[in-house]
Amino acid sequence: MAFEFDETRENATVLSVMQGKHWASTRTGEHISTTVGYYRDTFTRTAEGWKMTSLKELVGWHEGNVFIVSNGQSKLIARLSALYPEIDWERGVQQLMAGV
Repeated sequence: MAFEFDETRENATVLSVMQGKHWASTRTGEHISTTVGYYRDTFTRTAEGWKMTSLKELVGWHEGNVFIVSNGQSKLIARLSALYPEIDWERGVQQLMAGV
């Protein structure tokens, strides 16, 4: 993980390496999907502490059945929404997958 602060030290960018392995029973090919890349997240210091202002997933390579990840998104969103209803998980996951 690497941290970089701007000149005011009020904003920071965090780079972290990611390797995701996903397994699922499927009728569409392999039962495993592997993704490797990194996350580039930005944070801003507020009166309440550091708050994430953006999250970007940058995929270096992918191997296996890509449908495993996309089919699991709706389940992930439902679980996270039940735990943290104040967060718009649908929008967040869409932005993450789009690299926004």
